[in-house]
Amino acid sequence: MIDLIIAILALIALIVLIVIVVRKFPKLASIDTTTIPAEQHSDLKSKLIEDRFKRKLATAATAVGKAMKPVGRSLGTYLKSRYQQLLELEKRYRNRTKPAANLSPEEQAEKTGKIELLLAEAKNLNAAGELPNAEQKAIEAISIDPRSAAAYRVLASIYLEQKDYEHARETLMFLIDRLKVEDDELYAELGLVATGEGKYDEARMDLEKSIVINGQVAQHYLDLSKVQMALGDSLAAFESCRKTVELEPNNPKFLDALVDASIVAGKHEWAVETLEKLRTVNPENQKLAEFSSRIDALAHTKTKRKR
Repeated sequence: MIDLIIAILALIALIVLIVIVVRKFPKLASIDTTTIPAEQHSDLKSKLIEDRFKRKLATAATAVGKAMKPVGRSLGTYLKSRYQQLLELEKRYRNRTKPAANLSPEEQAEKTGKIELLLAEAKNLNAAGELPNAEQKAIEAISIDPRSAAAYRVLASIYLEQKDYEHARETLMFLIDRLKVEDDELYAELGLVATGEGKYDEARMDLEKSIVINGQVAQHYLDLSKVQMALGDSLAAFESCRKTVELEPNNPKFLDALVDASIVAGKHEWAVETLEKLRTVNPENQKLAEFSSRIDALAHTKTKRKR
């Protein structure tokens, strides 16, 4: 009897979830990339909708499946049938398309304004840690203009923040391969994706490519130095950190990184000099005492080696 009650409660929970998801179908289905000839064989929209849908149902379906076992197969079969019906319903919404329209200048301006507002909201939500809502806003922007590179960039950054590296990579590669957008920021973000996945050789290549495109961004060198350190190349990491401080001499973050890299690479004089600069620009830095201690230990090790 208790098993039956649990199963009924689980079924009610699933039905509530189904109602919520089905109500959201029209909004999700408004994303239309099928009208873009270049995207017809790689429909990002399908994956965005399907992935969001499956993420919402996966947890509930698993829980319900476990609850159904003691009750018998009949209720489980019913739920499986409902799940398939939902997938079919989602598929019908996803396959709806809107004919392309020639917009007047006023309509185009209104469209651009809506996208900019949605992306601003998505960025604010992302910064506030409200990642699902930020993702929804970015997708709404894409539904208005499936060729909006800015919207895909924001979506990729949200996936990065979520540590959803698979979808971040897909979105970034969509920009490069389909929308023909290539710049240093895209390759830098691909480098961060590979770093998050622990693919350090791949990350190094992507970050080096971002620097080739634009060698005046200190953050690119800092990201590269972290990858080089992970690969065990402390001297290369030191040189990359030197470049960050060369580009932004008074930035505490880069000075901090250079002190650390100098110590690891055994560059005692650089460590001492950079620590003094860091102490000047950021006297409240909580790592000053730790750095000083590590530098003293490095000097002691060097003295012992000379003996």
